[in-house]
Amino acid sequence: MGCPDWPKCFGQWVPPTSEDALPENYESYFLNKRKDKIARLVTFLENIGQEEKATEIAQATWLMEHDPYSFRKAYTEYINRLWGAFTGLLAMGALVLSFQFVRRQPAITVLITLGVLFTFFNAWLGSLVVDTNLFEGMVTIHFVFAFLAFSAFVAAYYYGKPALRTETNVKYLAIGAILLILASAQVIAGSQVRELVDVSARNGAAIGLDNYKSLGSVFNFHRVSSVIVLIAAGWMAFAYRRNEGKSALYKASIILVAVVLLQISTGASNITFGFPAFAQIGHITMGAAVFALSLYLFIQEFKIWRLRS
Repeated sequence: MGCPDWPKCFGQWVPPTSEDALPENYESYFLNKRKDKIARLVTFLENIGQEEKATEIAQATWLMEHDPYSFRKAYTEYINRLWGAFTGLLAMGALVLSFQFVRRQPAITVLITLGVLFTFFNAWLGSLVVDTNLFEGMVTIHFVFAFLAFSAFVAAYYYGKPALRTETNVKYLAIGAILLILASAQVIAGSQVRELVDVSARNGAAIGLDNYKSLGSVFNFHRVSSVIVLIAAGWMAFAYRRNEGKSALYKASIILVAVVLLQISTGASNITFGFPAFAQIGHITMGAAVFALSLYLFIQEFKIWRLRS
């Protein structure tokens, strides 16, 4: 982690630019704070019946390891938090504006309210990710709620807009649903793969071409599902082109095919080059784009089916 605390970074709202700006005892100070937070988290998990996870966290001695200062990591984390705060402000603004639709289209207000709740709950999860130093499972849950918030806002945006097609075909809706489900599963599985890679690195076993099979069934699912998404997206593109010509949905499906190919290529780069930062960022970005485009296609097909059914 770039910052050992949350919402501040090394106790400051703006991270220091060098380790010299930190007090001499900052290592023990932040380790003690993390110890207290982890103890509260363990108690909370025990109270809600998650004894196994509580024990796992309590026995993870590596959580008490010192976080050395890194300018790159600290400011990467800082930018992420600034973006999160900006997203929260946008979410609140969207909620205020949504009240004009309470009587005419109440579903818009409901969806945006859900988006706001997911956004702020995810901010709290972000603090847990920091407190537990990227503990396995925490990152995945953080990803899931980020995509839930995104989905709620996108659904609200397109809810009141007219459908892009007039005819309906349940096959389109079914394939759209498959795309969305698989894209969602890919996000979850990909996050779990990332966690496994972090665990391997922490244990001194970097993942590469010689041992990537050690990632197991989660990695195999993540890899195979991307091929299935590619086939489903290709089928939709072919069907749209044959029945409608170069419509907006056809163009979206073609972009989806291209993005899935990029996602696969960046995934291969991760394995080939030992998960370099550029490949990880590219892969995560392409995965998010696959999810966004799949969600867009599903929403459009669902709206058509709902209007015609």
